[in-house]
Order: sequence, then C-alpha cells, then structure tokens
Amino acid sequence: MDERLKELCIEILNQNLDSQRFASLLIETGVVLDPSEWHFINKLIEKREELESHIKNSRRQPN
Repeated sequence: MDERLKELCIEILNQNLDSQRFASLLIETGVVLDPSEWHFINKLIEKREELESHIKNSRRQPN
C-alpha cells in the first residue's frame, strides 16, 4: 500500500477528519470521496467509539 494512502487511512481511523494533516494527505493522494464513502467512514468511527466504550465499561466492572 502506498505510504501516504496508509497515513490517510490512519488519520480516518483516529478521527482526524478536520485536521490539516488529513486535508494535505487527501490532496496528496488524489483520493476523492463521494458521499457514500464519507457515510462509510462515519459508520466506522461510530463502531470504533462503541467498541472503545464497551471495552472501557467492561474494565470497570468487578469480576
């Protein structure tokens, strides 16, 4: 995988969609995202947040 594309994916996973770095990588890679792809990215972020919340809550509960 192209290194810049990999970095772009990491920015998406880290929810840095409003960062200057994300914008620069988007331009450098030439990736054009249509609305359905933005929707998919948002769904991935929501799932990540759900998983993080679940993991955090499961660690709080005593055995």
